[in-house]
Amino acid sequence: MNLDHFDTRARRFGTTGFIDFSMAFFDQRMRLLSVEKLLDKYNIRGGTLYDFGCGRGDFLTHLANRFDNLWGYDPCVPIAENAARRAHDLLNIDVGSRPLMGFESLDVILSITVFQHIHDSVELATELRRLYQMLKPGGLVIALESITIGDYFYPEQVRARPRSEWVRHFRDAGFKIFEQIPFFNAIYAPTESYRLYRRKTRLVSFIYGLWCRWFGNTTIFNSYFERKAREVLPDKDAANGFAPLGSINDFFILTK
Repeated sequence: MNLDHFDTRARRFGTTGFIDFSMAFFDQRMRLLSVEKLLDKYNIRGGTLYDFGCGRGDFLTHLANRFDNLWGYDPCVPIAENAARRAHDLLNIDVGSRPLMGFESLDVILSITVFQHIHDSVELATELRRLYQMLKPGGLVIALESITIGDYFYPEQVRARPRSEWVRHFRDAGFKIFEQIPFFNAIYAPTESYRLYRRKTRLVSFIYGLWCRWFGNTTIFNSYFERKAREVLPDKDAANGFAPLGSINDFFILTK
């Protein structure tokens, strides 16, 4: 994992997400609401959640009222510090840049597009095995990862893998595949709400692109795109992120 790359992006953009940040805020809103729907589906509430690769803490703050304790880890120090600041007033959240250690202490592990940044298969296997040991028997892992499909081009920081390879890695670590769900993608599986969001943000997205080229730092745009994403996706009932076909991202629901 190239931490220098993510450190630079964190300082420049305030997040480590997409190259197209106008898309990123819609996508993140869709992810937040979709994870919430999955937790409803599996009737999960209370206990301890560990967000492995928590970024700026979006999932931690969004789910704070759902769990008794939430732990966030991100190896990118500026982003972990940002997440800690955002969660400062939420007493049940702890965030750090060092991974959590423990044995069978976690009810839910959340990992959203994180494993795909671990290119080395041995390192990935080690990390998965460690997370397996930390999960309580009967606990759940919700992982979202990129899938190789067609000629879709991924940035060099992402190592997408075929669905069968992801399944093999998870099973080799000891996990059972509880469910596998293709997920929304703006290019291969767009939604009507995404098209509406793009229409609403077209002009500012153009200005954002010029600003990024001229000045570099684009954090002043973040609140605008977040607000527009909330307008289009006000609650989880509006989020239709699960795509039956054509996606390049899958949710993997794992258990022990």
